[in-house]
Amino acid sequence: MNPLFLIVLTIHLTGCVVIKLPYVNNPTPRYLPQRDYTEFRYDKFQTEVAPENDRETKNYLSHRVVLTTPAANERPERKTTARYLESKTPGKKKMVIVVPIYGSSEFPPQMLAITLSQWYADADYNVILLKDRDGLFDWKTIYDVSNEEELKNEIGKSVESIIEAVRDIRRMVDWAWSRPEIDQKRIGVVGFSIGAITASLAMGTGERISGGVLVTGAGNPAYILSYSQAKFIAKPRRIILKRLDWTQDVLFQKISPQMRIIDPVSYGKNFNPERILILEAMFDEYLPQSTRENLWLSLRRPERIILPYGHKTLYLFSGTVFGLNYLDRTIAKFFDEKL
Repeated sequence: MNPLFLIVLTIHLTGCVVIKLPYVNNPTPRYLPQRDYTEFRYDKFQTEVAPENDRETKNYLSHRVVLTTPAANERPERKTTARYLESKTPGKKKMVIVVPIYGSSEFPPQMLAITLSQWYADADYNVILLKDRDGLFDWKTIYDVSNEEELKNEIGKSVESIIEAVRDIRRMVDWAWSRPEIDQKRIGVVGFSIGAITASLAMGTGERISGGVLVTGAGNPAYILSYSQAKFIAKPRRIILKRLDWTQDVLFQKISPQMRIIDPVSYGKNFNPERILILEAMFDEYLPQSTRENLWLSLRRPERIILPYGHKTLYLFSGTVFGLNYLDRTIAKFFDEKL
């Protein structure tokens, strides 16, 4: 057996290097009223729920849910699609919305949905697994920008894509409120990576999500685009900076105002820190340390668990049998206690 694997597994199972920072109440106001954020409003939608009993299990029924927002005001028709895992046991249940890693692996969200609906069936969850969409940033087009105006135009499209993804979550909350089997006061959300940023925006701009778990999330997306060492970000950035004769600092200054609307840090006062859990990679090469720290501080120091992995290896060693599914078990335990 690979010695490196044994070392990592030992560290994980014994808790070495895992940093747990519990939420500590403070005398400042914990949860302030929210205002109606005009930018995240959306039109009414039509609902289609298609039962698919071929996926029925002992405890759950599986449905395909499609929320259709008709075309209006130059906006094309939009369909929000999800898999709804409905508990067979009677009575109102809590619901968890699982947000995808847009344009990336579907494994972590799917595994969590399975964990909540099958392994923890006695916890009485209903689960919504949002269907993945294409990536929220069109890197191929961003590669090809030749001037500042074109870059800002492409950044604007990405910002709108993220806002639409937030609207998708809020539409699903609307739908959940119409369901008699769902307890409106116990709706939670989980996001991974870019999905964690989207999930945090959904919590920060709406009042009806009671709690959430953010896995490898961060604040200040403009700083991430300007300084992240992730190859899929750094490579197009080098090309753009050379073409425009900019530095990374100049890039950050140029795109920051445009991206502030999708920065979870901007909505920090709207979160209830007692009902938030942050799971973070200690050696995250995608998300600069300052962006992770800023998110935690802006949310007023909710419970935070820092694991000794990189951005991707956290999912490999904590979200699979290699790490005894630590990630899913921790998320389920949090919702059992807080939702």
